[in-house]
This record gives sequence, structure tokens and C-alpha cells, in this order.
Amino acid sequence: MKNNKNIGMKYLFKFILIVVILLGGASTMHLFAQTYTITASGNTVSFPVGTSLKIEVWGAGGRGGSNATGGGGGGGAYAASTVTVNQATAYYVNIGTGSTSTAAGGDSWFAPNNNVNNALVLAKGGNSATNSTGATGGSYSASLGQVRNNGGRGANATSDGGGGGSSAGATGLGVNATNQFGAVGPTGNDGIGGNGRASSDGAGSAATIGPGGGGGGARGNNAGGAGANGRVIITVLGPQSDITTTGSVEAWVAPENVTSIEVETWGGGGRGGSRTSGSNTGFGGGGGGGYSRSRLTVNPGTTYYVNVGAGSTTTAAGGDSWFSTTNVTGGSLVRAKGGNSVANNVTTGATGGASTGGTNPAIGDVRLAGGSGLNGGANTSGGNGGASPNGGTGGNGKQNNSSGNGTDGNPPGGGGGGAYRAASSSPTGGNGGDGKVTIHTFYNLSIAKTVTTTTPLVGTNVTFTITVVNNGSNTANGIVVTDAFPTGITYVSNSASATFNAGTLTWNVGTLNPAASASIDIVGTVNASGSYANTANLTANLANNGNSSSLITLFPQQPTADLQLTKEVNNTMPPISGQVTFTLTAYNAGPQNATNVKVQDILPFGFTYVSSSAGYDNNTGIWTIGTLNKGASQVLTLTASVNAFGNYYNQAVVSASEVDPNSTNNTSGVSVYPIYPIIEVVLPCATTTYNLNNITVATPPSGSQISWHTASPATASNKIATPSNVRAGERYFVAFYNSSSNCYGATSEVLIKRSCLITNPMIRQRTK
Repeated sequence: MKNNKNIGMKYLFKFILIVVILLGGASTMHLFAQTYTITASGNTVSFPVGTSLKIEVWGAGGRGGSNATGGGGGGGAYAASTVTVNQATAYYVNIGTGSTSTAAGGDSWFAPNNNVNNALVLAKGGNSATNSTGATGGSYSASLGQVRNNGGRGANATSDGGGGGSSAGATGLGVNATNQFGAVGPTGNDGIGGNGRASSDGAGSAATIGPGGGGGGARGNNAGGAGANGRVIITVLGPQSDITTTGSVEAWVAPENVTSIEVETWGGGGRGGSRTSGSNTGFGGGGGGGYSRSRLTVNPGTTYYVNVGAGSTTTAAGGDSWFSTTNVTGGSLVRAKGGNSVANNVTTGATGGASTGGTNPAIGDVRLAGGSGLNGGANTSGGNGGASPNGGTGGNGKQNNSSGNGTDGNPPGGGGGGAYRAASSSPTGGNGGDGKVTIHTFYNLSIAKTVTTTTPLVGTNVTFTITVVNNGSNTANGIVVTDAFPTGITYVSNSASATFNAGTLTWNVGTLNPAASASIDIVGTVNASGSYANTANLTANLANNGNSSSLITLFPQQPTADLQLTKEVNNTMPPISGQVTFTLTAYNAGPQNATNVKVQDILPFGFTYVSSSAGYDNNTGIWTIGTLNKGASQVLTLTASVNAFGNYYNQAVVSASEVDPNSTNNTSGVSVYPIYPIIEVVLPCATTTYNLNNITVATPPSGSQISWHTASPATASNKIATPSNVRAGERYFVAFYNSSSNCYGATSEVLIKRSCLITNPMIRQRTK
């Protein structure tokens, strides 16, 4: 079918979509818009050979019923297929017309010519209602396409006209109407049925929103609503020019807005060995054509020239394939050499098209030699032809003990198989496969970035996964993904040996075949501050018509740990100069582990440090715990001696790096009330009162004064106003009082006694 791909007429190979609207003139839309919606009948469209298209078609809607109360019209069917353009001449697009009679809505279709019998994709129109019964939608079984869905059914009439059914869509069947309201299609691109007439006599509503909706039913013998017209949407998935015609140099014009292309060339394959004499011998296989590829900068509107090397049918090598600035090979920008042929009566396989050296050598960013043909020999089969890299396989050599020709090589560029002669015949080697030139103008790649969680804890690791998919119909080359890490994330590692330099990860994906994908996992640590918007960007040899970037934004959460602290003392009323032991317990109630946990417990002046369990620094008053897991606790014991004077309230506080959701339980304190030695005042029998001011008590701390009381602990309510006239046989208490802080210190007990054995008052101390 080589003539189908002849590109002698330059305009057929401009990458331009021509949409000719026959109703009143012509309209031209360029290929690079990528999606075209066609709503008028009688259009022709042209695309470069090899372009991959997604064709979606909606049939037209049926009319609503026109009798006393009419049922709703049926919605049009939906069909879709992916089609590869294989002709240089225009394709034909027909748009079904919405019905205004009892006939069904028109079919919509896409075909290589103006003949519905040759349709590649077709969607049936919906049926029209002829009475009060709602009509069925367009039938999927009578439609053509890889995806086909029935149109929705119109509603039956009741006292009101029935609503029209919706058209079908890519995601499912058309929706059936159930009352006077038109049904809504499964997606926003699909048609909505017209409403049936309600409340009074009149015509049904026409379906006007979207393609293929059924019309609404009438009341009172009025006209039913017309069905909506159909529609065709053409989406270009991956345009390229595949040029395979041999025997002439073809012109190719760089399309509008295209400044970069990628050209692939395959040289023609060599012929396998033939036999003219001898017997019982197999002959060598022909060499495969070479392969060359380059990315080129082109000028839009400039004419370039293409030659496709023919597969050899003689002992000469297969033809070279090239892309040139002139109509001769001398101006070649890309060139692939043809494979060598096997001379007559030679059993040795021929070498493939060379990647370097020779006259008019291969040219390209990538150059690969064609495969060599296999050897034949006495009493063996003919050698198989060599393959062309990324191209056609070689033909099979003829098997031994049976005279016959070798098999032709497969295009592009496969070498022919060698012949075998068992008697007096003259079998010929298989011909080499023709070469090929493919011109790519863009890729259809997509990039998607995901992450294990978008709400990670600060300080934890997350894993980003980047996936690149080739959604086009041609191989994509030179794919590179870059990922600049924001300040809020610190790079750790990746799974694909990508490089990380100056804050940016660079992943060389390289080449992806159609429908192929590649992925990388990247690990990063979430910092406490900074930007958390992380974008991956994709570049390739050609412009990309898919999405070239993907953004993930993290919303970090601060780790939380509810730390709790309790403090106890073994004796709340110790003697002066005695010792007490404080016990501190730190507990983590979660929900996360706590790090850098510390408890600060600075002994007040009423105590002197003696000893502690491990982790406490007496100089700073800090107990270092470190990590305290959720649900775990740690205990510190701290022993101190009780001083004669000072503050006896001991408080500690716990802290960590994590946020504490409840700070009220982070602090704990305990008060100690030291007991001084008892002071006894012994009076002679004749003395019944005594002046306490006569007792010498230790010097009060700065800013304090001696205060006498009737009870302990000392308070304002039990203070003795006139300590100069206390009675014998009573118990009193002495304390130090600081008026600026309104604070009473610890008390010492004073006992007033009498004895007939003494003549003067006597003061002495004793402990309990």
C-alpha cells in the first residue's frame, strides 16, 4: 500500500488540520490545538500519515411524540475509537441531524471517504416517539467503535409529555427520562433531553444542550420537541509523519509553530544470497539496514527533503534513508545506511548498514549498525537476514533439503533470507525490507507526583514518587525530570541513581516507548520551617503536549507529646540539718515519642544538695532524660539536707522538643516544713509569767523579724500580740516573718515550765 503514503503534494504533509465546512465556506484549524469539535455535517479533515487520533461520536436525538400526550424521544448513542491515520487524503466526518419527524435521529460517523459503509467509528441516532410511549435511545450494538454505549430512553407520557432521554457518553449509558423533565447525560460533554409539555397543551421542548438529546413530548396534538444534532470530537494523541514511499525524493514542510523535530531513519535491507549453480547448499542472509536518529532545529514553513531507501532486490546494498536540506543526500542532516546484500553463490551472510565510515556515512545523534545476516553452507539452510535496530526483522533462510527462495525481510530495513538449492533450480534470496523515515513534532508525556502523606510530622521522612508515562504513539527520547527541593524538605536519597546537586535532583529517564512508564522514589526529611511546595518538571527532546509538571504541597504537623511530672518527698516535716529525699517521675502520655526531654529542679536555699540518681546535674539543676517514648516513664531520686533558714518549697518543670498539648501537668512542687529543736524555758515556782523577748533566737534573715505564735505553722491569726506576758505551762512557737513578702518561715517550739528547784529562769534546748 505504498501509494497510500505518497507525500509528493507538499500541503498534505504540513502538520495542519484542515476542516472544510461545506455549509457556507471553509474554516482552517491548526493541528497544534489538539482537540477539535465538529458540529456541522459534510466536513473533511486531513492529518499527517501516522498521526494517532481519538475519535468520539454522538448520534443525534429522536423527536418527542406529537399525539395527545407524547412520549419523549430517545437519546443518541456514543462510540469512540483510537485511529492511526494511514492515508494522505482527507477523511470524512458526518454529523447526524436531530429528528423533527417520526424518523430516528441521524447517525454520526468518521470514515476514510464519503461512504457510511466504510465508517471507522459510528454512533446511532436515537429513535423518535410515535405515541405516548417513550422512544429507545440509539443502539450500541448497531454502532461501531472500541467503546459503545446506548442512548437514554425517553419517558412515557402521563398527563404531561414525556421528557427526552440523554445521549450516551464515554463514562456510561445514556440516562433514561422518568417524568416530564429531560434526562441529563452522564458527563458534561453529553446531551440533555428536552422537557415534555406540562400543565397545558403545547409543543414539547427541543433538546438544545449538548449533542444527541431526545426531544420532549407534546400535549394536545402539538409537535414534539426536536432531537439535538450529533457531534464529533477529534483529539490528536501523537502526530508524526511515517514516510515509507521509495523511488523518489519527497518534500516535507516544517509546520507552523514547530521549531524542533526528531527524525528517525532506517536504511533498506540487503538481499539474501541466490544460487545459479551447484546443489545442496544454503546461502547467506542479507544485512539489516542501519538506524540513525537526531533532534533537529527547523524553521516553520521551510521545505526539507526525505528519501526512503528501498530494500535491495539485487546484489547491490539496500538504499540509504535520509532527511536533508536539499533534494540530494549531500545535504543530509540524518542518514541511515542500507544493509549489504549477499553475492550470488556466496554462503557468508552480509553485514548490516554501517554506523560509521564509508562513502556518505551514517549521520545522527544516535547511530546503530544493522544486524548481519547468518551464514549458509553445504547441507545447511539459507541464512536468516539481519534485523534493523528498532525496526524490522530479517527474513528466514530456506531450510535444507528443499530448494526454494529465501523470505523477504520485514520493513523497515530487515535483511532478506538466503536461498537453498538442492538440485538444478536457481532459487533467489529474499528481498530486503524497505527503509523508513519518521518525523516527530512533539511528544505526549505525562508526569505525576505523589507522596506517602501530605500531613507528615516535622522531623520525619516522606517518600515522593514521580511517574512519567508516554501516552503518545511514538517513542519519546531525551526525557529528563528535575525536582528542586524547597527549603522545608531536606533531600535524603532516591531509588534511580539520580543526581542531587545544589538543591536540585536530576533524573535522566532517557527513552520511553509508547504506553511505557518509569518511576522514581525520592526520600526527604520534613524540616520545622520553610517552603513545602515541591514541583517536578519534565523536559524531552521535543515539546510535550501532555502535562510537564506536577506539584505536591506538604502541610507539616508538629509532633505532640503530653509530658506529665509528679514530685514527692519522703518527709514533709524533717528536723533541721536532717535529710529529705525527693522523688520525681516524668511520664509521656503521647501521642508521639518525646525527644530532648529535660526536667529542671533547682533546689531552693532551704536545702543543700547531697546526692541523686544518674542524669541530674547539681550545677545546673537539670535532669537530662533524652528520648521518652509514648507510654514510658523515668524516675529521679534527689537527696538534700535541710538548712536552718531559707525557702522550703521545691518545684520542678519538664520540657521537650515536641509541642505539649497540655502544659498544666508539666510542673510539680512540694513544700517541706522543717522542725527546729524545742526551746524549754523553766521558771521558778513563784514565777507565773514570762517575757518571750528575753529568749535569744538566731539572727533573722535580712528583712525578717522574730514573730511569736500560739500554733504551728505560723500564721497571722495565731500570732501573739504581746509576747512579754506569757504564762507558764503553755506551748508557744517562734518563726521569722518577712513583711515584704508576707511570708512566715518554719517554726520552733517553745515550752514554758516551772520548777521549785531553781531560783532563776533557765533556758535549754532539746529535740523531740
